[in-house]
Amino acid sequence: MVSNVENPQVQQKIDRVDQLRAEMDEVKAMVEEWKGKMDRLVSEKETAREKLASAKAQLRSMKEKTEARSQKIEELQSQLSSTVADRETLAKELKTTMSVAEIAKADADKMVAQYKANTKAAHELLKAIVNHVKWQSQREALEEVHARGFDLSVELENVKRLKAEAKKLAYP
Repeated sequence: MVSNVENPQVQQKIDRVDQLRAEMDEVKAMVEEWKGKMDRLVSEKETAREKLASAKAQLRSMKEKTEARSQKIEELQSQLSSTVADRETLAKELKTTMSVAEIAKADADKMVAQYKANTKAAHELLKAIVNHVKWQSQREALEEVHARGFDLSVELENVKRLKAEAKKLAYP
């Protein structure tokens, strides 16, 4: 080394080699650091890919669930529309039935009133017929008594007079 020290060119070259080795060591350190960063980035990239795949799977699952729910909602809306239509139809039928029932009730009330009037008239007619038959029977009985030679007309006149007086006394 002593002989090399004397030669300045050699010394410069040695210094230069040392300097280049130091730079090379720095470059190796930087390369190692970059390799570490690249490894970390590759790891992060893989993690991100896994997360992305997981997110895609979740998204696909959510999309399927959403489609299923959407279909279920459409089915329920269809059922609701059908139920509303059925309800409206039933409401119309109920109105019609109530109208028919009111008309039938009015007709029944008219028929009952007519039956009552007819019954009353028949009852009055029956009373008149009974009275007529009664008077007819009494008349025939009197005619028969007359035909046998009995005269009860004076007595009948007395009975009628007595009845009239009794009525006057009972109902002044």
